[in-house]
Amino acid sequence: MNRSVFRPRLPQPAIAFALLFGIAGLTLSACGPATVDAPPAEPVTDAGTATPDLMTDPYPGTNLDPTSDENARVPAAPAPIPVPPWDTVVRADDPLVGQVWSVADAAFVEPIDLVHRLAEADFVMLGEKHDNPDHHRIQAWLVEGIITLGRLPVVAFEQMTTDQEAALYDHLAANPLDAAGIADAIGWEESGWPAWEQYQPIAEAALAGNVAIVPANVPKDIIMGVSGMGAPPDEDTLATLGLDMPLPDEAQTALVQEIVDAHCGYLPEEMAPPMADAQRARDGGMASRLVESATELGLDGGILITGNGHARTDRGVPFQLLRLAPAATIVSLGILEVAADRATPADYAADFDDALPYDFLLFTPRLDDEDPCEKFAEQLQQMGGGDAEGAEGEADGEGHSDGTGEGDGDSDGDGNEDVGEDDAAEGETEGEGAGAAQPTAVSP
Repeated sequence: MNRSVFRPRLPQPAIAFALLFGIAGLTLSACGPATVDAPPAEPVTDAGTATPDLMTDPYPGTNLDPTSDENARVPAAPAPIPVPPWDTVVRADDPLVGQVWSVADAAFVEPIDLVHRLAEADFVMLGEKHDNPDHHRIQAWLVEGIITLGRLPVVAFEQMTTDQEAALYDHLAANPLDAAGIADAIGWEESGWPAWEQYQPIAEAALAGNVAIVPANVPKDIIMGVSGMGAPPDEDTLATLGLDMPLPDEAQTALVQEIVDAHCGYLPEEMAPPMADAQRARDGGMASRLVESATELGLDGGILITGNGHARTDRGVPFQLLRLAPAATIVSLGILEVAADRATPADYAADFDDALPYDFLLFTPRLDDEDPCEKFAEQLQQMGGGDAEGAEGEADGEGHSDGTGEGDGDSDGDGNEDVGEDDAAEGETEGEGAGAAQPTAVSP
């Protein structure tokens, strides 16, 4: 049977669409769609949509009562694979586009199988290149699928800091299903992240599934202290951030070097180690928040929406989760843009210290094919000249020291050594508006 590929469409706010097609998945390949048996018809409204009541039955197709541990789960089938077109078009004809690669199995797997594998884990990392809209559409589809299979995870966002919790929860208490209003409630427009409309379908999937949305990232003042540009955190805070436990020497050296490489030769040497500390602090802080929120809310593990750098199993949030919850199962998905000089999934290991640091990879077209070192040359030159505000933006999480501006050079991008188009380097799409003129780490 031809292997199917992931062809996204914008998901609807409700998860009911997942029940319309039964277990059959739409198979798409270079040879065209395969024929599948039509499932039994579902009751539909005049508009032609399925009609489960998501308010009284937020997990349609299951017998799951979220108030009872007694009910056995009878999972519904996740949605069939969404259909074209991709929003991004650069290298959309690459044979890897839409394919899912299992690193452990060294084999391609069906996207529908990926949903099941993710749903079996306690904690799930859904990576992204922040400025690629297709990555967020995929994340929303996966969140819907995981919830539809009967899981009740918190959905945590790197893009929200824990000091935004009160504003977020006040908004949702008054408007429980208003995902669109989250942006105004927490001041998203001033954050420098890509437009909330890209992330909104993920929040809609969480709210429709009646699971909690959780800000996961570390507030700016703490990152500034970790980076040596503010009051140093106390010992308890350092422990919460995982900074009381050093990375293995090889991993630390690789992290610092990636930050240097991500800045295309413009970064003053002394700035790289503080940026590495900031990156590690975010990893540890988000891991702690995932575990704490799932425990506090009595929910079923967690999903983290985050840059690919934080999703790395060798030193990112999964590394820190193992410290906090050694018995937990953790599955990480890297969503990567295809690269011209990479013909097979194994070729992408060259961008990650020769070992793919994810459990699964999913490949998409590219947002653009610009050379990031040229694209962000002016900002990088400003950093090289010692601009204090720029350095602050980089180390403090506005320009983010994570590769997309966040710290690991490759951090959040597609894993390619094209250093940075990543999230427009987070200083562009992520740092802009959060401190303006911050130079950015340019990473894939």
